Amino acid sequence: MKETFQPEPSICEGETDEEVFRSYMEDLDLKPEDFKGKILDVGAGTAQFAKWARDHHVSDQIYSLDERGDRLHKEKSVVGRAEQLPFADNSFDLIVSDGAIPNVVFSVEGIVQSLLEMWRVIKPGHEIRLARVLNGYKLLPHIIVNEGMSKALDLLEAKGATVKMKHLAYADVYNTDNTDLISESYLVIIRKPE
Repeated sequence: MKETFQPEPSICEGETDEEVFRSYMEDLDLKPEDFKGKILDVGAGTAQFAKWARDHHVSDQIYSLDERGDRLHKEKSVVGRAEQLPFADNSFDLIVSDGAIPNVVFSVEGIVQSLLEMWRVIKPGHEIRLARVLNGYKLLPHIIVNEGMSKALDLLEAKGATVKMKHLAYADVYNTDNTDLISESYLVIIRKPE
């Protein structure tokens, strides 16, 4: 029998814009200086991160990408998929994604293509930051993420990327009835060379 995967509810579900913003700041290890340029939020959900940043004068240069346009705020929101980003090469100073893998991208090929697309649109000398990236071999999501991330990071390192992984203090759980299914979660930082 083939195992299927039901994505977790959005990490932002039921949270205020400020709570989502703070979660992004913590998960993605963001600092005030990270908001100086043009930012792309991949798998933005309802674009709460960008909305709070704009409303509180942190940044009005955050572009929110999500495949479900009904969830996005209008300003600087783009309906699209991570596997085919609708932006020109070298467009962004920072790309962030918090909780979108595997919830938005759920195939080995999709993860590889998404990271290659992010690499294409990030400016030289700048970073891609992916948070809540699962690590483990217990369930189908873990296996797919591990294989996809491994292949993508190998390709990007061959292109000169510097990759850092930081263990996050919490775990993602896909089956709350069985604590053996808890996986580790990471922040992955990918820097494109100058």
